[in-house]
Amino acid sequence: KIAESLRALFDGHFVGVGLLVRDGRVLIVAPDGAGPETFQAGKALDPALGLVGRALGEQRLCWSSELLADPSLYFDEERRRLISDGGHRASLVVPLRYGARIIGVLGLTWSEPRTFSHDECALVQAFADQAAVALENARLFQESERRRRQAEALARAARTLTGVRNVASV
Repeated sequence: KIAESLRALFDGHFVGVGLLVRDGRVLIVAPDGAGPETFQAGKALDPALGLVGRALGEQRLCWSSELLADPSLYFDEERRRLISDGGHRASLVVPLRYGARIIGVLGLTWSEPRTFSHDECALVQAFADQAAVALENARLFQESERRRRQAEALARAARTLTGVRNVASV
């Protein structure tokens, strides 16, 4: 919902939410827009490349009015191809921060070069802050459900074992 809402609000070409995973890569979990061949759900990205790399490295919102023409950004051939084939020209990326921890990124792209106002950046930052809380709450809920299921399985096993009188039947 976050990606869809932001894309509609900013008339963007693509919006994606990516989460940092254990191996350090950014896993796209919520894409909206720009053809399924480009940045689809489940695609893992190198967090050191491009605007995502800059935003994560500087731990702040970053934008580029023309991604592939920006000399301060580095892309490998695969990322360059994804950006070019997807028609991604301008982009804005903001880290998703929960407390002091960065849990992912929120990225928006447009099919034409453009700049971003302070108000637009502030609004995207506010969306990112809310998205980080929602994503962390969802993760915590999933974790608590997993632990509940484990505890229930252990309780069933304990009941089974305490009900056994004959060791040979175990």
